[in-house]
Amino acid sequence: MARKNQRFEVDTEGYAQTVRRRGVSFVPLELLSNSWDTDATEVLVRIEPVPNSPSVELRVIDNHPEGFEDLRDTYTLYKYTKKRKDPNVRGRFNIGEKEVLCLCSEAKITSTKGAVVFTKDGGRRNTREHTKAGTEFWGIIKMTREEMAETLKVLRSVIPPEGVVTLINGEELHLPYKLLASFEVTLPTELEDEEGNLRPTRRKTVVNVYDPGANNPEPTIYEMGIPVCTLPGDKWHIDVQQKVPLPRDRDSVTQAYLTKLRVAVVNYMHSLLTEEDSGEAWVREATGNKDIDENAFNDDSGEYGLSKVARGFIAGLLKHAGEITAVTNQWINSYKRLVGGFEAPVY
Repeated sequence: MARKNQRFEVDTEGYAQTVRRRGVSFVPLELLSNSWDTDATEVLVRIEPVPNSPSVELRVIDNHPEGFEDLRDTYTLYKYTKKRKDPNVRGRFNIGEKEVLCLCSEAKITSTKGAVVFTKDGGRRNTREHTKAGTEFWGIIKMTREEMAETLKVLRSVIPPEGVVTLINGEELHLPYKLLASFEVTLPTELEDEEGNLRPTRRKTVVNVYDPGANNPEPTIYEMGIPVCTLPGDKWHIDVQQKVPLPRDRDSVTQAYLTKLRVAVVNYMHSLLTEEDSGEAWVREATGNKDIDENAFNDDSGEYGLSKVARGFIAGLLKHAGEITAVTNQWINSYKRLVGGFEAPVY
């Protein structure tokens, strides 16, 4: 009988090159996300430069009482995880630690059931060292000082969950943005089916909308506080409080999902949109969708009962009427009034 896990081998350097396509600023997010997915009430992240070396020392420590349920999770790619069943946690692929580890020249993960040491020569060994509670990650990662600064900037942009004290280099992370609104909406997500496969589904969830402020002007989609991708041209940060359907790299969403999200935001936030906002591409995309709420266009106090969104939408149609006609109505016969009794339009 063949031994388990003998079918494949993983080249660590090749894996690292693939991971580095995303840049290294995401690295601590994988570990932070894992800690937030537990019952931890405190998470410490520390990144410090290694003297005389283009590398940093990374530590991520949490106080989750149970620590790692199975230490093999630290080094087994795509190992089954119960997180697939829970829409309210971020994990699903069970590759986060591995993506961080492949970038480390050396590392150690210590938890309640023991420790795993990843050595400079590419080896691995288990030790009896353990924590009383929680998990401690330590690693040396090749990273320039500029990359370290960008990594810290990304870390300070995350939205910490309520009830979890998160420290970045000793400073407690507070909500970095002004909360504008919270509302419930039904959105696509992905959950495990009876056979253990991730399947698309829909469920009601909370969406939080934040003002990016002057210090972070580029709006972003967040998955339960972890940034996913930027939204150039949009107005606000959007934090979805359930699993967002993501590819393996966790760095993008489909256009269909983005449209549904934008429709939901316009439906609930239209009163905060200006007429100038209403002419933006993301708002036009939402207002042209069948799921847009008619209330987004109505305002009893507005001229002709029209909201700012409606006026902006109409202005956009009028502004581009020539271009629209050039594409959709290229011939006179396609828009001249038909005269009764004639087989074709008359002039």
